[in-house]
Amino acid sequence: MQLAVSTLNQLTEPIPIHEAVFNIAKTGIKLIEIRASIWANPCHYSYHMPEQTKELEKALKACAVKAVSFHPPIRCDLSALDSKEKRKAVDEFKYAMNIAAGLGAKNVVVHPGTKIEDADKYDRHRAQSMDSIVELFKYSREKGLALLLENMVDGCLCSNVVKLSEFIKDIGEPGIKVCLDIGHANLKDEVTSGLKVLKDRLAQLHISDNNGVEDQHLPPGEGRIDWDLFRTVLKEIEFNGPLIYEGYGGLMGIEKFKSEMRKLERIKNESEIGGLY
Repeated sequence: MQLAVSTLNQLTEPIPIHEAVFNIAKTGIKLIEIRASIWANPCHYSYHMPEQTKELEKALKACAVKAVSFHPPIRCDLSALDSKEKRKAVDEFKYAMNIAAGLGAKNVVVHPGTKIEDADKYDRHRAQSMDSIVELFKYSREKGLALLLENMVDGCLCSNVVKLSEFIKDIGEPGIKVCLDIGHANLKDEVTSGLKVLKDRLAQLHISDNNGVEDQHLPPGEGRIDWDLFRTVLKEIEFNGPLIYEGYGGLMGIEKFKSEMRKLERIKNESEIGGLY
């Protein structure tokens, strides 16, 4: 079982990313997802500043922590109808992929687009995003990276697992994988269906909890997700990729995540000996 933590966990703190790595390492976690944050909190990690990347590399080495995933900025709109804005977004993601590859990350998580203000233009945004994703997928292969699309929230492209599945099928690239955001899925009551529908493309999961209405990024157990059912389905589909805590709550949040996810080992052990006596 691969437990990992997104540096989003430390994003609200006024600390640079290398300090975030040291904090996460204190919990015993050895895998992280790097959350790039050019706009939300430049103090956290602006990967356009080489000195920050150098400090990050030093921290990863000192803590024996591996960057398993890289999450570029979420405000870059790959579905932009304006050609210059779309080009800027694609180039930004390519730059991010260069950094990800240099840090030894395996996966790069991509949002198909940002909020769509005019629903009548949905199909045009979808076509623009598909064009962007094809270009980025080819570039990711050149860099030895896996490109993972994420299920989104209402108002965005791929706002449910069916739309995401159809989106990838229409692109026609079998190598494109998925990072299923369990918190986003819960907003659509599709945690279970999401795991089952996308099981053949799942590369990793974003783990957080919420009240079913807002994307709150809570620690597991503080929202309404049925984690017992989640663990059962995860075992059924035989998923063995990284489980990445993408929630707040600082170090206590990480401990709650670890506690909830490690119950998966109990399910596995019980199945091997025929269940509980």
